[in-house]
Amino acid sequence: MASYIAANYELAKAATAVDGVLKAIADTHHALAENKPDIDLTIKRKSALSSDLAAVITALKRG
Repeated sequence: MASYIAANYELAKAATAVDGVLKAIADTHHALAENKPDIDLTIKRKSALSSDLAAVITALKRG
């Protein structure tokens, strides 16, 4: 039962990460659509996106 609870906890954390992933995608797309790409900001967003996606994948593997 404890592993079930732990898996649900990980999935809940992953759901929070998904929100960040979607925001990063939208923000980056908006900047590119406005032709105002800020390379430093884009790198930060891509880095956060990678971390968030890794968290989601890890949670799904455990769940």
